[in-house]
Amino acid sequence: PKMKFGDITADDFTPKLYSIDSNANAIVLGDIGQSEFEGNNKGYFSIVFQRHRRLRIMNKNAFDLATIEIQLYIGTFGNEEKLSDLEAVTYNLEDGKVTVAKLEKDAIFKDKYDKNHVIRKFTFPNLKEGSIIEYRYKITSPYFQNLQPWEFQGTIPTLWSEYTVTIPQFFDYVLDKQTYLPFETDTASSSRQSYFVFDPGEGAMESSRSMSVQANTVTAKWAMKDVPALKEESFITSLDNYVQKVSFQLKRIKWSENNVKDMMGDWYKTAEELMKWEDFGEPLTHANNFMDDALAKEEAGAKDETEKAHNIYYYFRDNFTSKGNRGLYLSSTLRKTYQDKAGYVADLNMLLGASCKTRCYEACPSIL
Repeated sequence: PKMKFGDITADDFTPKLYSIDSNANAIVLGDIGQSEFEGNNKGYFSIVFQRHRRLRIMNKNAFDLATIEIQLYIGTFGNEEKLSDLEAVTYNLEDGKVTVAKLEKDAIFKDKYDKNHVIRKFTFPNLKEGSIIEYRYKITSPYFQNLQPWEFQGTIPTLWSEYTVTIPQFFDYVLDKQTYLPFETDTASSSRQSYFVFDPGEGAMESSRSMSVQANTVTAKWAMKDVPALKEESFITSLDNYVQKVSFQLKRIKWSENNVKDMMGDWYKTAEELMKWEDFGEPLTHANNFMDDALAKEEAGAKDETEKAHNIYYYFRDNFTSKGNRGLYLSSTLRKTYQDKAGYVADLNMLLGASCKTRCYEACPSIL
């Protein structure tokens, strides 16, 4: 459980197999995360998330796990979550000695996912079968709704996964535990903490000031040991429904008894708002005529609406390529996704929805 960055010895390379899964292509040796609040220099609070992860790459079939993507959120006014303190190292055992290959800063790339997200991406250097890879980083976020969730389980076995969250009294979150495996650790404790906040002021008439804010806090800690890999099985609609994880939804912000801001509505309000967003439901209100010629060919000869819907579904299934299941919102316009014949799952689902909405809306639910 106590994992110090860089503390790798020759003994760590000794196991040729791990009892949790002797056929595993890779093993998560340790995955430790922490989220806490801190005062910032804008007169407010930020969430600081830190992660330290160590894996053993058993064979070349797991080399793709050495490419890491870290997603960062960009708000309406361009305030971006900040990535810092990123370190990544590859360890190999050569002639009985541990060799170290560090990731260079110029090997970290930035990719724009959509208007509200960027991806920081890197690949571990000098990767070999049997390598141990280790990385850590910190994300500082001014967005309280982005309290990081934590997945204890993934596509490869995990020997130890641990997450600690400390929340001051001002913030009320709904905790969602999606677990059926037992916790090795499941504790909560209360304390009191000081937060240093610096307010720069607005304009020449308002001077800057600093203050120390006292608050009661709750610290929750969860850990799981020897977590098996989650694998695809027949008749499973989505693996996300079975991943062992905890997640959070911001319910309210309470600065005082007379200053309370409710943040969580109901499902009807959420659905109504989502259908107005230009990177979610709003494109469905457009005519989207750029698909007319291709879809007219798929409709030709269909005897009813259901067959028409099937033909359109098969057209998208057979002619478009998925770039992966990443994100809830559109990464591009529907027109560009159609032209590229490729997109993320959200893009392809919305494109199919747009075609059905104007051509065979009633029949679509029966096949989707």
